[in-house]
Amino acid sequence: MAVFPADRPSTWPLQQVAEAMLELGGWFKNEFWNGAGTDGRINTKLITKKLESYLPADPDGVRLEDGLLRGWNVETRGPLARIPLLYGENGKPLYGVNPDAIYAADDGYSALLEIEGGGAVQNNRLMKDVVETLLIPGAHYLALAVPHPIHGRWPYEFAINLISALYAREVPQRHVRGILVVGY
Repeated sequence: MAVFPADRPSTWPLQQVAEAMLELGGWFKNEFWNGAGTDGRINTKLITKKLESYLPADPDGVRLEDGLLRGWNVETRGPLARIPLLYGENGKPLYGVNPDAIYAADDGYSALLEIEGGGAVQNNRLMKDVVETLLIPGAHYLALAVPHPIHGRWPYEFAINLISALYAREVPQRHVRGILVVGY
């Protein structure tokens, strides 16, 4: 597990994801990987569903301007609105994203969680997640959960190298305050 930049302590949303993934370690080892299927496909929705109880929404049910609950909004609890990131003429949204979970705070989409499987490297999903987060105003943190080895590739290693290279070139520092990469 790695948090970037290393000199900045984790914020609460990233810390919640990190702690949840640690708690699920036994489940990954004993149940998830044993039931991954004979075709080697990873069902990331199972991971998202398992994370629900660790990523709470505001117990008072406070809804923010964009319709999200304050706190964690997880796709397996109910549909999430697309977060627009590209706009056309007259401010019309052209493209938006649906992360696996969103931590909504009063100052925006404080943190996004993306759980990737076998296509993290092969289908460029990991790179897509990072670029989309960089383009979303108010997205302060990104948590990426990626497999260690899958299909002869190492998405976790790729993610660490990609994020390290971006920070070395000072790409995310404009509004992304930190990125958590956790391998499973």
